[in-house]
Amino acid sequence: MATKPEKPAGLGLGQRLRTRARLPIFLGAVVLLAVATAGGISGRYATDVLYENKLKDTWAILFLEMERATHVLESEVRAHGLDAAALAVRPPDAVWQFDGEKKLLPAHGLAKEEAIPSAVGFDMKTPQLAQVHRSPSGDWLLRQVTLPREAAPFGKKLEKGRYLFAWKVPVVGWLETLGRGTRYGRVYASTRRGTLLHATTPDVEPRTFTQRPLVQFFAAGSATEAQVELPEEDGKPLYGFFREVTGTNIVVFAEVKKEVALAPVSKIQTRFWVVLAWVLGITMLVITLPIRAISKPLRELIAMTTRVAKGDYTVTQLTSSFGELHQLAGSFVGMAQSLEKREQSIRELLVEKEEKARLQLEIEIAKGIQDSLLPRLPFPAESGVSVAARYMPAEECAGDWYTYHYSPNSKTAVLVIADVSGHGAGASMFTAITAELFEDLIESFPDDFPSSEFAIRLNKRMFKFGGGKWHTTLMVVKYRIGEDDAEILNAGHPSVLIGDPVGKSASFVRLASSPIGLRPEYEPLVQRIKLPPGSVGFLYTDGLIEQKMKNGRAFGRKRLLATVAGSLTLAPNGVVERVLSDWRKAVGKGKQEDDVCIIAFKRQAA
Repeated sequence: MATKPEKPAGLGLGQRLRTRARLPIFLGAVVLLAVATAGGISGRYATDVLYENKLKDTWAILFLEMERATHVLESEVRAHGLDAAALAVRPPDAVWQFDGEKKLLPAHGLAKEEAIPSAVGFDMKTPQLAQVHRSPSGDWLLRQVTLPREAAPFGKKLEKGRYLFAWKVPVVGWLETLGRGTRYGRVYASTRRGTLLHATTPDVEPRTFTQRPLVQFFAAGSATEAQVELPEEDGKPLYGFFREVTGTNIVVFAEVKKEVALAPVSKIQTRFWVVLAWVLGITMLVITLPIRAISKPLRELIAMTTRVAKGDYTVTQLTSSFGELHQLAGSFVGMAQSLEKREQSIRELLVEKEEKARLQLEIEIAKGIQDSLLPRLPFPAESGVSVAARYMPAEECAGDWYTYHYSPNSKTAVLVIADVSGHGAGASMFTAITAELFEDLIESFPDDFPSSEFAIRLNKRMFKFGGGKWHTTLMVVKYRIGEDDAEILNAGHPSVLIGDPVGKSASFVRLASSPIGLRPEYEPLVQRIKLPPGSVGFLYTDGLIEQKMKNGRAFGRKRLLATVAGSLTLAPNGVVERVLSDWRKAVGKGKQEDDVCIIAFKRQAA
């Protein structure tokens, strides 16, 4: 029996679709799929890079915002007695003296009764800090000060010992400014001992704020400043910042939800996907264009995203492209250029900030050292001479210097004034050398200070270290009780001015001399001048008489002579104040051109 031949096997579904589909549709579907895949991958890659860079930008900006705000708070605290100048401007509202280790006693009636709870709250574990303390009488800033000798830091004489200075301060007012102008949604501050001082939101309460993740992170570690990402109570991450205000017991905390801080990035991501969908729709209309014309710019775009991901923002527009793909590439180039400018700006800002902070710290250290070179104790009354002096540097570091010394054994008073050429760091270095040499000779010759030896040794040091490019003018006045003459050593310094209160006249005493430091050898010239009982002497540096007045002329010796001559009946401090008052009136608010140093001395009447 014959059999029927078998039918050929049927075609599979994929084969049937390929045979029935038109080539343009097939190519369009393939290209559309390729465009969708390439655009999605490269776009996602680009947005991820953007997200990472924006995250760094936001992280840095948030840090800088709160750091700037805390620096403002530091300046407020520093203005209340953290240096000698501020202490003179803002004397404490209350003062206690330590009796033993912890007991406090009111100092000479300077402690107010309502401030006593603040003193009791002083944390002895951190006595080096300026401490904010909250009491029923208000908010107080407490600071421990140790006086090695009797002094009058703010016009009140205090004996040697440890003291507690207290200022009544508007702590809440200071802290309210911290959160203004920042992206942080929650800002609060507390003391190191856990007392809440202020919070910008009501959900931070005094009894519960220590349970916040940021506060617990601070308490668990030893860092004084940090910025961290922590989980919130609802599980959403937040960015937190804390910083101990330098020199105080204040800790500032700031929080913002991560989704709030990075909201601009999410918006950009959404926009990108909208743009990508739009490009795909346009691509469907122009799908008949050659595949190469589409694949080439896609490859270039992917290469651009790779370079941007590696930190190379030097991307340029595509060499060959068309339509929305060209626009997308241009937007990406603009975005890369914007990221490069922003990253460069942040980098330059951080470098500039670090450099300024370093230079300011060095200047403050140098100024502190230079201030320590000046005498701190009043001139002894038994010396037979009363003395007053003022020192006004043109910059933080200056070249003028003065000092005085009294030897009770020989009953000799020594006054010294010097002016190093120029001003700034170089001049301050030679000023320190001069002061060190003076102290060395005082220790070596306690009874009779050797003026000539001082000038000779100083010349050797200045010529050795300055090479003849630096010099100093110097004047040394020595007076022994009971004598009517004074010994003068002048080394190129402006003439000393001597006034007679009886005759109500004053004159400059011209002394031949030459500056120190210009030659390897120096021959000092010592002369004697009359200094009758009651006479007044006035020493000064050239910055006083060379300062330009409001009319453009120098203050000059003639006006100085007239001012001193009219002040001979005053005490030395009165003479100094009269001269400075007339000088400030004459020069107005113009910039001080040079350092100014003056000394007035008066021999006691017989």
